[in-house]
Amino acid sequence: MKLIILAVFIATVACLVAGDPLPLTKRDGFPNSAMKPMQCPSGNTEVSCLVTDSSWPTNDFPCGQDTIRNNVIKAITNGILKKTAADDVEGSPPFELGPACQGGPLYKFQHNTVTAFYVVKTECDCKAGVVPSCSNVVEKSQDACNISKIVYCGASSGQSHCAAK
Repeated sequence: MKLIILAVFIATVACLVAGDPLPLTKRDGFPNSAMKPMQCPSGNTEVSCLVTDSSWPTNDFPCGQDTIRNNVIKAITNGILKKTAADDVEGSPPFELGPACQGGPLYKFQHNTVTAFYVVKTECDCKAGVVPSCSNVVEKSQDACNISKIVYCGASSGQSHCAAK
């Protein structure tokens, strides 16, 4: 009995000394940009700010009998931004592509059972020798003079395929 009382006393003192547990903080999001060498429309390879555009889903959405969760989409976009290898080209998309996704190579990125399909639209306007500043980039600016936007084209989950709306 004395051991139990001693253990409770020690635990109480430890909690008083340590204070309250730290509150859990919900993470607002993932980084929105990265710097990568990209091929410009001129054919030159230059450092570019790689960003996701506003076409990416921001909420959970149904895809056939599945629901694709927003945290999966965020993990996919974060993975695309951090990826160091060449993007995986999709030769034949499993659905009809919208106009924003036509006219260039279609890429795919898989996270667990969800595969996202996207295209990359690059604009290069940096003067020779200028390296773009890619911190918190949302759109092309004087600092982010080379920008590559990742445009969402759709997703697959299991046997369900969902084109971008």
